[in-house]
Amino acid sequence: SDVCSSDLLNINGYYIIEDIRNDELELFKKKINEWKVKYNNCSFELINLTLKNNPIDNNLLIIQKHIYTKLKRKIILL
Repeated sequence: SDVCSSDLLNINGYYIIEDIRNDELELFKKKINEWKVKYNNCSFELINLTLKNNPIDNNLLIIQKHIYTKLKRKIILL
């Protein structure tokens, strides 16, 4: 899925996926690593909200689309 596409998310906008199950966390971590490469203008934060009354699916993913792209800077020696 294209979580940072222009159709789903405006510049400086947020996309939140909530109720992520604990048994899905590793799948999301893997997908986040793929998205970080594909969408270098977005940030991804996976958050665990610890609640005693809900130990099963109390995780969320916050995605923010930025106006800039994260460029790797090269050091040039003269």
